[in-house]
Amino acid sequence: MQSIGSKVIVRRLLFFLTLIFLLGLPASIRLVEIQKIPTGNNLIVEKGHGINSIIDSLKNRNNNKFLTILKLKYLFESTNIIPGRYEIKPSMTYAELIEDIFEGNLQQFRFTIIEGTVAKDALKKLRQIIKNNNLNFQISSKTLEIFSKESLILPDTYFFTDRQQLERLMINQKIRLDNILTRLWENKPKDNPLRTMNEALVLASIVEREAAVEWERAQISSVFLSRIRDGWRLDADPTLIYGYYGDFSKKITKENLKAVKGDNNPFNTYKIKGLPPRPICYPSLSSIKSVIMSSPGEYFFFVAKGDGTHIFSKTLDEHNKAVNNR
Repeated sequence: MQSIGSKVIVRRLLFFLTLIFLLGLPASIRLVEIQKIPTGNNLIVEKGHGINSIIDSLKNRNNNKFLTILKLKYLFESTNIIPGRYEIKPSMTYAELIEDIFEGNLQQFRFTIIEGTVAKDALKKLRQIIKNNNLNFQISSKTLEIFSKESLILPDTYFFTDRQQLERLMINQKIRLDNILTRLWENKPKDNPLRTMNEALVLASIVEREAAVEWERAQISSVFLSRIRDGWRLDADPTLIYGYYGDFSKKITKENLKAVKGDNNPFNTYKIKGLPPRPICYPSLSSIKSVIMSSPGEYFFFVAKGDGTHIFSKTLDEHNKAVNNR
């Protein structure tokens, strides 16, 4: 039988061990917090996962028993676990990662739509981003609809974290563009012949492909507005290229230009009068503003000089001279 003295010794020993553990706990926590996370795949937190699952995942990476101590701290500090994918950056500590998780600082993916490009290329780029980052989702039907044709959103750089946020982002950006168009349309000059906001987007997309320098956008817009007002054909090469190829990856050569001009393509502005049925690219906000806020002017023709700028002419004779003297 164990003596009373032995029991006292055991109790005192347990007391001192517990005290030592408790006194050392903050130091142990700090030791784990400042440790660097081994490089590897990023951390994915599934919906419904708590701190236990997260710590277990990190332990599997490093097999560090002291992560259990870290769990004790954060179990009582927060239960707000935001599901999603978290980026493990170089030299990132455990404390920094867990702080990101509690604050919902999910890994963001960058997606850029460039002015003058077409919807199918933007969608291809988006799919490549999803594939390259091993994102486990299919693009939603509502997002695909945004890329069903050009100019439903503005060219810009966008950031998203997952399928749902991508969809919400694209829908909100469509609303944003609609609101911008509405505000601009309210101040459109009375002599501007554009009849609808869709026509404005169509013409803006043509101006985007024609204008190489910012300060010529309004002048080029004015030329096309003059032609629309007077019922002329626009004679815009970018519409030919888009109608022929569906993008701008190739150029219309002199050899096939004559044949293409003879096509009854709805984007062939050498055959049809007025505007084609829809935008041919993503126009910049600057081009959109220029076509809505401009008025028809005195010039009806322009030809590229070869340095990004153009020579503008009032008559066909002046235009032909400018073409020959380039």
